[in-house]
Amino acid sequence: MTARQVTGRRGEQLAADYLVAQGAELLERNFHVEYAEADLILRHEGDLVAVEVKCRDVGDFVPPEEVVRRAQLARIARALMTYAQDNDLLEMPMRIDVVLIVTEPNGDVLRFDHLKSIYPW
Repeated sequence: MTARQVTGRRGEQLAADYLVAQGAELLERNFHVEYAEADLILRHEGDLVAVEVKCRDVGDFVPPEEVVRRAQLARIARALMTYAQDNDLLEMPMRIDVVLIVTEPNGDVLRFDHLKSIYPW
């Protein structure tokens, strides 16, 4: 596993821990279908939520918010719809959140932002 993958996995765990502490129910990690994927899928505040986690080391040249792309969000929306359909949850309101994390090389969190409902539904 590369250093970036380790950082990414750690970010996903930090995001999951934070969201569960906020009352979310974690339903799925790394949900993947042929045409789309979502880092986390949760039930939170009455919504079915797909969460994209972007975690970067403080030494990275590009901050995490600059690597979130509209096309990626569209794929996440397709993944969330597929999950909802497969689990008979199409009646639930849905949203896509993004969690942006910047860490020190030792793992300390310098920045943690949870952006709710960032993609038009």
